Amino acid sequence: MSIDIRSVEGESELAAAVQLMSETHPELARRVGLGQAGCADTDLWHTRVAMDGTKLVAAGQILDKMMWLNGQQVPFAGLSCLSVHPDYRGKFKLSELVRDTVDILKEFGYALSVVFTDDNGLYEPHGFVPMPAIEFAFERFAAYDTSGVRPFDAGKDLERVMKLHTAFNQGRHGPVVRSRLDWERQVELMQPDRETFWVLERDGHLNAYLRGRLVDGTLVISEFGGDKSYAAYFRRILTVVFDELDFYTARISLRREEPFFNAAYIPARQRQDTRMMWAVLNPDRIAQFLGFPGPQEVMKFIQQLRDFQTTFWLEDTF
Repeated sequence: MSIDIRSVEGESELAAAVQLMSETHPELARRVGLGQAGCADTDLWHTRVAMDGTKLVAAGQILDKMMWLNGQQVPFAGLSCLSVHPDYRGKFKLSELVRDTVDILKEFGYALSVVFTDDNGLYEPHGFVPMPAIEFAFERFAAYDTSGVRPFDAGKDLERVMKLHTAFNQGRHGPVVRSRLDWERQVELMQPDRETFWVLERDGHLNAYLRGRLVDGTLVISEFGGDKSYAAYFRRILTVVFDELDFYTARISLRREEPFFNAAYIPARQRQDTRMMWAVLNPDRIAQFLGFPGPQEVMKFIQQLRDFQTTFWLEDTF
């Protein structure tokens, strides 16, 4: 078996790769908009495949993104939807596709790559390290004043949510920067999750928003944003969502330095979440984006982010 790993060639190969990834990871493919109109990443260059002659062996998707890091916008490449065709499972190792894709990203000048995975061992040999977060799991609680909490309305709220998202995240490390097109595509693709997108509005001012999805009776919170009283706003929105939707627990993963969860006075079980992994591909370029003197300062900064989160890790209480 002679395997050729490359970008897809032609629309028929692209369609076959998208079909394989969508069948293997249906929920993930929907969330990233794989193969959907307006998804700029689903094209010939961003879609990597392993081919055995004319037979599709495996496929994966490169996602061009930007993140907030140290107050700056830094581009990164995400790797998503890695899939092996059923005929080649047990015969082809996905690590070969990861290795080749990382080499291509370096060749094309990408500074950073990020994955979100349950299989850290697949990525660690290729320079990826976990960027630990803390997963908080909590049950129904009460808030005193929930007036102004309502479901998200794209026509009324999208512009204000976009501004709030930027203001809330630009001082943090790791949140994805979204363009208007990104937001519009997210809203269009989130139809099954529309009931879990809520906002808090007071006196004509949008104070906070929360977005998530229901998974097996649990609300998995994917993002939250708010202005200066955001801890209280988080508590108020969740109180209403618990009452309105049929679920029993909620989960959110936060970086260790996030202060608002403790400030919201919500008792929660905690465990380490290591699904997010970073690989620094070009520290010199990251130094340029962040205004650091050189690559050594970049690596020290990344290590501090990892240490800061793991140093304060509390023993798993699940």
